[in-house]
Amino acid sequence: GYTHSCSVSDARQVNCWGAPFSQLPAPPFAQDVRAGRDFSCALFANGYVTCWGNNDFNQLGSPKPDARGVMVVSSLNEASQISAGARHACAVTASSVAVVCWGDASQGQQGEAISSTVAQATRVPGFKGWFTRVAAGSSSTCAVEGGRVWCVGSGSMLAGALADPRTPRQVPGISDALDVSIFEGHACV
Repeated sequence: GYTHSCSVSDARQVNCWGAPFSQLPAPPFAQDVRAGRDFSCALFANGYVTCWGNNDFNQLGSPKPDARGVMVVSSLNEASQISAGARHACAVTASSVAVVCWGDASQGQQGEAISSTVAQATRVPGFKGWFTRVAAGSSSTCAVEGGRVWCVGSGSMLAGALADPRTPRQVPGISDALDVSIFEGHACV
């Protein structure tokens, strides 16, 4: 994240340090944790995703937290992998047939025809196929499908100045990707 870091211990407990909001007040048994700009999300063995921290762009996946400030991401109960970006987060469903995202959508990073936020896990339109990995960045989302990498959002820098950033575009020259990672202005596979 920008002001914090997180890890999952051998006992499958989420541990975070840095910004004061960063510790997850939730039960153990996490599989993975990802830190965004000022929020974090954890994936649990049952496929549920829980997020906590700042929710000014609905990046926690629900408009209302529970009494501890934690949110279970709405309409997502079968995630196999998660990623947190600057102000949005994404997951690959357990069946690998969908990439879903929530939070900021103002730069086309969710492929949505909206210019604000999405408060629940929503399928990225145009991402069709068998997806295995997803990465959420500052203003883009990229996913791996059959060794190819597809991206949406203005931050991917794959769209020209007049092109719609919500349209998925394949990263040229890559056909054997296993994973993808993105941040502000660059990506790696």
